Amino acid sequence: MNPAVPLTLLPALLLVFRAGRVLAGWATGDRVLARLLTPACALALWLLSVHVLGLWTQSFWLGLFVGTTLVAALGLGSLFLEPPDEEPGLPLGWGAFLAAALAVALLLGMELRYFVWDENLITGHLSIPLQMLNGIYPPHHLTFSIYELRYHYGFDLLNACVAALLGQPPMRGVVHGVTLALWGYLALLAWALGQRLIAPRAGPISAACCLLSGGVPF
Repeated sequence: MNPAVPLTLLPALLLVFRAGRVLAGWATGDRVLARLLTPACALALWLLSVHVLGLWTQSFWLGLFVGTTLVAALGLGSLFLEPPDEEPGLPLGWGAFLAAALAVALLLGMELRYFVWDENLITGHLSIPLQMLNGIYPPHHLTFSIYELRYHYGFDLLNACVAALLGQPPMRGVVHGVTLALWGYLALLAWALGQRLIAPRAGPISAACCLLSGGVPF
């Protein structure tokens, strides 16, 4: 597989997003929540498809191409389905987006300067996606290379996919960018969770508590 081929898949990501929107709409009748969950559902469908096809073909590039095309086809097919009934839902409010921006700002210095131990390991968040970009799938443990890597490498798969679709920029920048984007998105999800499970004004509390269980205390 020519590494330039997946660059043609960028337009297909719109249909992948559409598939995630339909899945989120079926999961909840809350329109606001469905829209918020759309990136998570689209990402889950996409990574699962790329992973399964990558294992089947023993190739990252084939897994990326076929997996993305498959989910995009589901998104295209969903255009002909009747959309699920949805209620307006409880709005997040601008405070949720300000909290997400603040969460990213708080993590920015640590992410860019101090979170290096998982990146600089022999088998770490830089070497694993680079293995995939070299066509190897599933990745192998680089110290004991005869063994497949049996560890949570979904994050590394996402980094490899993003790097491939962006034309393989420096991997460290991709890892930091993906981490910060997911961190801000987590703040939004935690805010919405508190609104719905505790009280309408509990979004800030639940977002703060959730993020405090992550990297903020460090």
